[in-house]
Amino acid sequence: MKTIAALVATTVVAAATLAGCGGDSEYCAAVKKDQSTLESFGQKRTDAAFAGYRSATRTIAKLAPTTIRKDWTALSTAIADVQAAQKAAGLKLEDVSVDAVAQLTPEQGESLNSSYTAFNSAVSKHGKRVAADVKSECSVTLQ
Repeated sequence: MKTIAALVATTVVAAATLAGCGGDSEYCAAVKKDQSTLESFGQKRTDAAFAGYRSATRTIAKLAPTTIRKDWTALSTAIADVQAAQKAAGLKLEDVSVDAVAQLTPEQGESLNSSYTAFNSAVSKHGKRVAADVKSECSVTLQ
């Protein structure tokens, strides 16, 4: 009887352990789901693309481990700031040109410039950390 009880206990522990190995964490699953969006990050400068970047980074930030969450959040915030500055200027990202920017008020131009500068800084600083984290945690190499 003790042998059967020990065998049952061992089977339960082994099953629980194996169940945890089979799949990705929610964080890694979200990264893999949005991998193509993340890999095109900042390459497409359209309102629709930035909405996709924001959605992906915001979702992943909520699922990210605390050690990397602030970096995902910083990226999401930088994207939101670009979107807000574009909206305030009444200018779609895909319509940005030297002529279009010349038509803006100085305040609108400064707001856009500040949001672009912060975005570029966030991508440079936090993007590197995020890429290293998803490589080590999720075995995903972002191109």
